[in-house]
Amino acid sequence: MARILVLGAGFAGLWAAIGAARKLDESSTLPGEVEILLVDRNPYHNIRVRNYEVELSDVAIPLRELCDPIGVNHLTAEVEERFRQRLAD
Repeated sequence: MARILVLGAGFAGLWAAIGAARKLDESSTLPGEVEILLVDRNPYHNIRVRNYEVELSDVAIPLRELCDPIGVNHLTAEVEERFRQRLAD
């Protein structure tokens, strides 16, 4: 199975995952042929219009409410950078 991996569920990541789901729906892709996986450290998306606010519970939307109905899988996990330099032979 092919996988589209989106790191981060901010506005850009969420838009990318939703856009990918839309394109797969519009194409002749069969269900289960391509997985869209959205990975973020939080199980929710924050709509932070006013970044000075401390309390964000009113603007946190669970990813399951956004992703599940359109077939986007989501994983709550920390993404760590790993750097490996390839040496030219």
